[in-house]
Amino acid sequence: MALVAFVVVIGVIIAVIVVLDARQKARATDAGADTARTGSPGFGALFRGRARFVLTLEAEGASPDGQVVTMSEGPTMQLVVRVGLTNVGEKAARRTTLRVLVPRESDAGWVGAETKLDPELTAERLSVGENQVEAWCLTGALARVGIRDNRVVALSLGVRVPSEVPIRFRADAAELADDDDAVIDRLFVVRRAP
Repeated sequence: MALVAFVVVIGVIIAVIVVLDARQKARATDAGADTARTGSPGFGALFRGRARFVLTLEAEGASPDGQVVTMSEGPTMQLVVRVGLTNVGEKAARRTTLRVLVPRESDAGWVGAETKLDPELTAERLSVGENQVEAWCLTGALARVGIRDNRVVALSLGVRVPSEVPIRFRADAAELADDDDAVIDRLFVVRRAP
């Protein structure tokens, strides 16, 4: 009786493995058919998945809570901010627009940009506690953000010491889900060392 039960259990396990293997082969065949039709692997998957961005804003020398302590004796300093974007979705994003809002009083620009684009005026405002400040908008673009790509670009801001520097980063691509609002806000507090 135990031997019969053992054989039945082994048979069920083998049947499950065969079914899973057949499904895997069917997926591989679908991907192969996509490649044969379009010349690119997984073309059909382009219409099934969505890109999903995780955004980061990190300032050089900032603590995790956004405090930047400087030894600068001058009234201003250069604050370098890294703007990061990681695609954790199921689909690559083609042209991705980066929009970074910074306080209008700061002298801002992309670091290492081949073409210098001046900041644009925007009606959007940034929050500093209860107050709202006018903003500049720096716009950039990435040609493609693949699945699990981690792209980082930098911008430099001339800021007063001391000051509070609010920054908003938004990324947009056609491949994002309609309800996926890829935006992050951070506040950096710049002060002199005691």
